[in-house]
Amino acid sequence: MQDRLSPQSTNTRRANRIVWERPVLIVDPIRASGKTINVSAVGILLSTDRHVNLPLGAEIALSIPHLEGRDSMVVHGKVVRVERTARDMRVAVNLT
Repeated sequence: MQDRLSPQSTNTRRANRIVWERPVLIVDPIRASGKTINVSAVGILLSTDRHVNLPLGAEIALSIPHLEGRDSMVVHGKVVRVERTARDMRVAVNLT
């Protein structure tokens, strides 16, 4: 897989991303745990178990716990990219 930010690659991202590793729970259309990798104003890249089934175009809801653990924030989006590796599955979500 080519690095999207390498000199040979055209950056097609709509917003700058920041590294942000937080636990996350996929709550719809399935329930599965995961971890955010990075976020932007328009999307989230997360990793989850490689056997989770999240097809392209699926509407998704994610619960992200507050840093202090008391509350959580639920965000909604659409799956726009899925990459399975030997260890996990990476899911790109456009927020709606």
